[in-house]
Amino acid sequence: MVRSLKPIAGWISWGGSLLSGRGRPSDRPPNAIERGDAYLISRIRRGELGSRAPADSSIKRLDNHGEPFIVLDVVSALGPRIPAKVRRGLIARLMKTRRNDAWAYSPRTGIDSDTTASAIRSLDRLGQHVSLNGLAQFFNPQTGLYHTFHDAGFADRTLGLQFPPHTFKKHQGSHSCVLANVYSLLWERGQLPSLDHRFLQSVQKPDGNWLSYYYPSPFYATRLFTELLVSMGSDYDGYMRRTLNGLLAADTPNSVTQIAEVLISLACLRRRFASERAEIEARAAVMIHELAKAQIDDGSWPGDMIWESMMGDGTVEWAEDHFRVRSTALCIRALQAWG
Repeated sequence: MVRSLKPIAGWISWGGSLLSGRGRPSDRPPNAIERGDAYLISRIRRGELGSRAPADSSIKRLDNHGEPFIVLDVVSALGPRIPAKVRRGLIARLMKTRRNDAWAYSPRTGIDSDTTASAIRSLDRLGQHVSLNGLAQFFNPQTGLYHTFHDAGFADRTLGLQFPPHTFKKHQGSHSCVLANVYSLLWERGQLPSLDHRFLQSVQKPDGNWLSYYYPSPFYATRLFTELLVSMGSDYDGYMRRTLNGLLAADTPNSVTQIAEVLISLACLRRRFASERAEIEARAAVMIHELAKAQIDDGSWPGDMIWESMMGDGTVEWAEDHFRVRSTALCIRALQAWG
């Protein structure tokens, strides 16, 4: 059951009444971020950061897998609010699953650059430094790009950038959404001086959003590229202007995960384009209200499909967020970004 919550402005007003003596501390409504934090920390403690399909799903192969990928959103949301003991346990789990200095989504799959980048970015945020040797093995000097996969049979070094729709052959190349994650790691490590404009022009969609191969959300790659390019400076403002125009013109998504992705992107763009600040904030206010209404009683937000891909036998495999870990982390980040 979804319960309606006070809009954020209402919480601020309530807090003011407490400070003025017009309310009692016990009357303070629950803080959405605090409740979301508690939900995520409980999931970390129970070792339940992996993907989980709904109870009525017939495909369970990825249940309880994917922690090294999903954990990035969690540690980005919680930051220093993760208790020290929980932090140490999470670091130990991530380091234990390392394979050849890289990481795989599940024990039965080969290592991939997307999960590897997510795990290293997470460990950086947790205070555990690891080398980038594992990431380097995905670099393809023939194309200048990072392959998504590494293992023989699932990587073809002759293939460059691959776009949807899915085919098994396209899985064997490089993918824009994965590259956004890899380049974000390199930028954070001070090892990405710039990005090739021909690459950026090839992966930005006409509506200003960004192409994603694996991720169903139309705003997944948009969030990653927006966070990255805004942090890299004004050289990329032309791309960001198109992204901003597209986000302001788009309808409010019917998925809280996607709403959170848009809100995080708009928060970045608000810093870059001060002249549009009022319009950006008006657009965000509508989505913040929708986000606040959608929080579940246990402090989480409804989950969503994480990614989908085609296997060698032609079947489609997907991972889902029925544990509501990734959606909750993104919603916390969105609320934090908008104060």
